[in-house]
Amino acid sequence: MVDESKMFERLKSTNMDAYEKEMDQAVSRLEYISSRMRDNLINVFRLDSEGCGQDIELTILRAFLNSRKNEYYENLKLALQWNRNDIAKTDIFTGEEEFKSYQLANLMEMALIQNKPEFVELLLENGLNLKSFLTVRRLCFLYNSQKVCNQKI
Repeated sequence: MVDESKMFERLKSTNMDAYEKEMDQAVSRLEYISSRMRDNLINVFRLDSEGCGQDIELTILRAFLNSRKNEYYENLKLALQWNRNDIAKTDIFTGEEEFKSYQLANLMEMALIQNKPEFVELLLENGLNLKSFLTVRRLCFLYNSQKVCNQKI
């Protein structure tokens, strides 16, 4: 990782030519690495920015999503686990994806059990048919899973 501020402080005392040369070499190395990759899998994140705690979480999640662009179901599961319905809205439900009804049903079960109402709403808005989802068997499963969760507390 190239830390420009530390490099600058170290080279400031010597001369700017050496600093510029070292920066050019670092950029050349990065260009070489990125040219050898099959996809754009390098993400750059500036750690000294304000609010970097949330930003780094978002950067990591987006890096995962970008590395698996066409795996919509897996990406939506990941967004659900990270409780990032905003990312699901903007990066996953783009109109290109197609989910099978059982996939949406599995995600709905997860969202209900994990008490994530934003995802419940999002799944209903994006194709989950509540009438076909809510069977007697599934309702009993959800009720019993909630009882188990409450007993663990």
